[in-house]
Amino acid sequence: MQSEETRLLHNRESQMRNKVNHTDKLAHQRISDHETLCRIMQKNTNKQIGNIRKQIERLEKIVISSATFIIIGLFTLLLTLLRDHF
Repeated sequence: MQSEETRLLHNRESQMRNKVNHTDKLAHQRISDHETLCRIMQKNTNKQIGNIRKQIERLEKIVISSATFIIIGLFTLLLTLLRDHF
């Protein structure tokens, strides 16, 4: 009887170890998949940030150029008005 109980207990412990090993493998696989997905998403995010930076730089150049032309135009208008007035 005792050997039968010992054998059953040993089988039960073995099954538990296998279950834990399977669970561990599954958990490690899920973590690995998650890390891979995060790396892909990080690369895409960095590309989008780079594209947005380029667009912002382009818009900054447009705004600065427009402001320069407006200032030059207003200064020219002021000089014309002053020249005609005097």
